[in-house]
This record gives sequence, C-alpha cells and structure tokens, in this order.
Amino acid sequence: MKRVFSVMAAPLLFVGCASTPTALPDVQLAAVPERALKLDIASAPNRLKAGAISAPIAVRAASRQHPHLLAIKDPITLAVEARVEGDYEKAYQHFYAAWLATPESQDVVISLANMALRIGKFEEAYALTSALDGTSMHPALIAAHVLAEIGTNKSHDPEGRLRDALKAAPHDYRLWNALGRYFDGQGQPDRAQASYQTALKEGGAAAGVFNNLGMSFLLQGKQADALSQFEQAALIDPKTLLYDNNRRLTLALMGDYRRAVAGLDGNRAADIFNDAGYIAKSRQNVENAAALFEAAIAQSTSYHSRAHANLKALRKLP
Repeated sequence: MKRVFSVMAAPLLFVGCASTPTALPDVQLAAVPERALKLDIASAPNRLKAGAISAPIAVRAASRQHPHLLAIKDPITLAVEARVEGDYEKAYQHFYAAWLATPESQDVVISLANMALRIGKFEEAYALTSALDGTSMHPALIAAHVLAEIGTNKSHDPEGRLRDALKAAPHDYRLWNALGRYFDGQGQPDRAQASYQTALKEGGAAAGVFNNLGMSFLLQGKQADALSQFEQAALIDPKTLLYDNNRRLTLALMGDYRRAVAGLDGNRAADIFNDAGYIAKSRQNVENAAALFEAAIAQSTSYHSRAHANLKALRKLP
C-alpha cells in the first residue's frame, strides 16, 4: 500500500545525496564568467567555433609560453576546491565554466552533472547526461543519468532503472539512497532501511542517508531509532538546518520539550512545536497534537497564526 505524506512549514524531509567524484587533472582555463549561469547545451559548441569563449584556450596556450601564468587557477581546480569546502553552488559554476571550454569532455560533463544533482538542478543534469553519445557506458554517467531521470519524474519504472544503474555502478551510494527513498514511498520500510544501510556502507558517513534512514524509522513510529539517525546527520553536517529540525521535531514528538528547543529563540521554538503537532495530528494522536500546538502558542513571541489555526481545527474533530 502506497503512503502519501504532507507536512507544514519546516517539515521532516527526505533528501538526496551527491557523489564526490575523483578530482580531475588540472587544465589551464579562464576564470568562471561573472554572470548568471544557465546551461545552453545546443549553442555552446557553436560559440566555441565562433570564438565567443576563446579566452580559456588563450589562457591555456599562454601558460605554456609564460609559466608565471600557472598562478591563474583554472575552473576545474576552483571547482574541486569549492566542492571540498562544501560550496556546491560555486563548484557547479566553475564546472560550468570548464564545460563551456570543453563540452565534449565526458569527465567534465559527469562532474558538472553531479554538481547539478547536488544542488537540485535535475533538469540540467538530465540534459547534460542525455547529450553525450548514447553508446557511452561510463558507470558514473549511467548513475548520474538515472538519478536525473528520477529527479525529473521522467522514469516510469524507478526501481527497474535504479537496479539497472546499480549493475553498472554497484558502489554508488546515491543509487542505494534513491532506492531506499523509492521503497519508503511504496510503504516498504524494511526494504528501504536495507537500501539505506547499503548506501552507508558504500558511501561512508553521508548525512543525507542518515537523515533518510531516520525518516524511515519515524514513519514506522520508531522514534528512538529515528532520533539516533537524525543526531548522526546533524553531527556530520551541522550547517544543514533540515537535520537539526528533524532531530528537534523528533524530540518534541517524544515529549522531551526542553531538549527539542534548547538554544532556540521563541519564534523558532514555536515553529518546532507547531510542526511536531501537525505530525502528531496526522497520526491521529490528538492529545499529543493539542499539547504541542499549545506549546507553540506559549513559546511564540507574537501571534502564531498557524498554531492557533491548527489547534482550532483540532478541537473541531469528533
């Protein structure tokens, strides 16, 4: 039986995970263009021929004659540095600059597609991976293409496509993570959790996978197990608010109000309680939901319209 879930405000969410591809060899290219970047796959080769983006080639050629120009960092070096620092948007932009200069490079396309997947640009990742020669059987390309296909809802058989991709790239943890998300959506938590565990084995300590495993446990009502996974995710990636929110929401659902809102200002604490109340309400736990909505109203430094509306609607239930 399939499950459909909806939440309000700062909800518990599944997340995707991106790969960390091997650093590509350095090449001398121009710096990333200072403009909004949008893929233009059809016209890029034509612009190259017309000389509209000849600067990268000029820099590369000049560096051979003037070694001091090697101090100029090329886009791939900048992209790898940004990726290591966790700035995936900047890494995407630098890989895009490299792709403008060498759109025929499979390695550059794969790296750019992976960064597009990492920041949620699924349509662009799909266009990139689809544009390469269809005879290519590079495992990383197959994995990126299938993940983009599923991310854009173009797949009519997500499980089958993921299984096919896993035959080519069995150690790509993103595919196992996506398979776990699919099984959770189909109401098959045991298969989902097995997939997440394999993803962790293949990808190491990936915060997004811990978060998704926690979600899977939470959907089963296994709150203590869910909490331990959310804590792992938040410990690995403390900058991602989603993981901390999921940890706090779970604590609130467990009745540990003090830890749920420790260190928060009144308004964010109110949001945590309100969202936890909404989840409790969706589980038909009316008493717990009412207590959480009341806690949200008490914590808020101003009128919390959503908590008031949710509590009012709850009291109208038979």
